[in-house]
Amino acid sequence: MLNSSILYDVMNENVISMQRVAWLFRFYSRGIAIQLSISAAVVVVGYLIALWGMSFKSFLEGPFLPAYSFGTGLAELPYYCGPLLFAMCRRRWLATALPATWQEKALVALGYSLVLVPLFLAAVWYASMGVASIFTDSANVDAGMHAMMIRLMEQVELSINDLWTSSRTINILTSVFTCSAVLWAVEMSRHNRFSMGIVALLATKFMLFVAGLVYGIMAAMHIADNVVTTDGDEGKIQVNGIINYVNSITPWYEAALVLLILVLLGWSVYLIKNRQE
Repeated sequence: MLNSSILYDVMNENVISMQRVAWLFRFYSRGIAIQLSISAAVVVVGYLIALWGMSFKSFLEGPFLPAYSFGTGLAELPYYCGPLLFAMCRRRWLATALPATWQEKALVALGYSLVLVPLFLAAVWYASMGVASIFTDSANVDAGMHAMMIRLMEQVELSINDLWTSSRTINILTSVFTCSAVLWAVEMSRHNRFSMGIVALLATKFMLFVAGLVYGIMAAMHIADNVVTTDGDEGKIQVNGIINYVNSITPWYEAALVLLILVLLGWSVYLIKNRQE
């Protein structure tokens, strides 16, 4: 039975009631339990794949890089699927009629998808790492990846710090962008919301692949225009020049991602508000 204070307070849309927010989470509790259980299993499998790759000591010999990339990619997949929770409720009219304001529903949708799910997945990842550390010294696969990248970059006498920071920022932004696109598709669709969320996930990943391809082509064109020799100091200067060029166009890519994220999240909130009213 609904608490009478919830039914009364819902009339006041100027105040976000944490009691009503908690009630919304209870409404989705069964779906949350199912989704997070599956997500935890996927993350553990992804971590084990990356850990298996650590058994090969050399970055250039053995499948560590593809194993790490595939494992971490698999572990990220549940994050993209977080918004699908809100497509699991087949009786959309019931979700719309819940005694909560549109602000509270938007808070739950964004908070769960963009905050709670990634925090849970990170906890599972690092917990897996902690358990594995009991049995092996190679448990910290992230540190292993960083160390191997440093050794690789040292072969051309470059510092990895700027490249590593930029790469991590882009990875975070592309992940948030993908999750935002799935949330938008779920809120936008009237029918087959789960399927449309999957379509949005695949379409976004394809779009990011194309963007990365263009990104790489631009760098390759810069290499073709500027590489004069690959021997001695001149070769090192050219490599540094390529890295500097990539770093110069990265902020534009990051800014575009931030803009798209804001548009998708804002649109999603508008859809929640419009449906509520």
